Amino acid sequence: MDKVKEILALAKKYLFWIILGVVLLTTVVAWYLGTSEAAEQFKKRKAEISAKEKEVSDVVAKADHPNQDSIKSIVEKQDALKSKVLAAWMKLYEEQRERNPWPSFLGEDFLKEVNKKGPNDEIDIHFRERYQNAIEEIVPLIDALGNIRQTSSTDGGVGAGLGPAQTKTAVPPKPTPQPKTTFPGKTSPKTTPRPESAEPSVLEDKGLVEWDPANKASLVSKLKWTTRPSTKRVRLTQEDIWVYRSLLQVIANANEGVTERRNAAVKKILLLDIGAAATKDWAAAENKVFSGQSVATPADATGAAATTGGAEGGASADADIIASRYVDDKGTPISADAAGTAPEFKMMPICMRLVADQRKIPKLLAECANRAMPIEVKRVRLSPDAGGTVISLSSTPDAGAAAAAGQTPTTKTGDAKEAETLDVTVEILGVIFIYNPPDKEKLGGAKGADSASQAPPADAATPAPAN
Repeated sequence: MDKVKEILALAKKYLFWIILGVVLLTTVVAWYLGTSEAAEQFKKRKAEISAKEKEVSDVVAKADHPNQDSIKSIVEKQDALKSKVLAAWMKLYEEQRERNPWPSFLGEDFLKEVNKKGPNDEIDIHFRERYQNAIEEIVPLIDALGNIRQTSSTDGGVGAGLGPAQTKTAVPPKPTPQPKTTFPGKTSPKTTPRPESAEPSVLEDKGLVEWDPANKASLVSKLKWTTRPSTKRVRLTQEDIWVYRSLLQVIANANEGVTERRNAAVKKILLLDIGAAATKDWAAAENKVFSGQSVATPADATGAAATTGGAEGGASADADIIASRYVDDKGTPISADAAGTAPEFKMMPICMRLVADQRKIPKLLAECANRAMPIEVKRVRLSPDAGGTVISLSSTPDAGAAAAAGQTPTTKTGDAKEAETLDVTVEILGVIFIYNPPDKEKLGGAKGADSASQAPPADAATPAPAN
């Protein structure tokens, strides 16, 4: 107790100095803390100012740096560009729809019904039955469009069942007018040439272009069904007809103005394949139709179902016409129900193998590009069966070019003989673009947009590929 009293007495005696020490200590601590915080704030502000200074320097150094006004201007220009693209899309779609009507022989009520519906709307049963029963009538019209020769032998051979029956004659017939076609656009030459000779065993023939019967049968088989077709099969089969028509229009235009077969640009069709069948042709062409890309070979979907027609009852019944029908931008086969590369169009592979005058191949390729719905040629080969590869085409090939293409020039003389030496087998591989109904919401959509599920505008009719 005495010790405590002594300490208190001592503290009382030196109270002033004790308080002064505490104050000084507190002041030092406060000063230290304050200066530390100020230093941190100074450092932070300095960094912020430096960053702003750099931004300003970047703006000054960069020409036409975006600001609110420039951003607004860019958006306005993008909107204007989108409007132009949409207008072009609508024009192309309307053009293809106008040039590819449904066959008029199906009846006005059929045309009225199908044209007022969207591409995914169901077609009534009785209209599908009518389509099933009448669609084979399209074959003579397609033949007339391509000026296809209707040749048959007395033993029921090469042309049997693929065209109008001809009558036997031993005398060369006079040029005969071709039947008119309901297809709009350019027409084939009005007359066909008088044959230079007539074999007793050959029936009368007409037209400029021969079509290999076995290959033509692939088209005819798509039009023969033993059961009522589904809506999807009707729509996709009609799309096939439009695509075949477009390919034949290319040939007809290349032969425009020709009245004698020996002068025709295209004399024979060895092969016209579309869809899955064309993709197989791509795979056979060294797997390099698309530069740097391999083309997968689709499974064979063209069995009995292709000749008898799938029974109505779902996707499985239509598998042969849906599978590997289109390709994406890499050349990979996709089905009719799969998402495409872009919502604006679908890409269907095509393959044409023709016997043509090599001097007129450039015109043939130009006709591919000049379709309302263009054909983009990916690969051209001369004499593919002889191992020919992609070559540079010349508008004035000579015998040396023919030899390089695998052809053996002959010593025949005369115009007809000379023309024969310039005939080569040419294979054209490419894609044909089928435009979808315009949809502003899907304009410029990213890859993978489902083009098959698009609905057309209220006033849009069923889409059709253009020639």
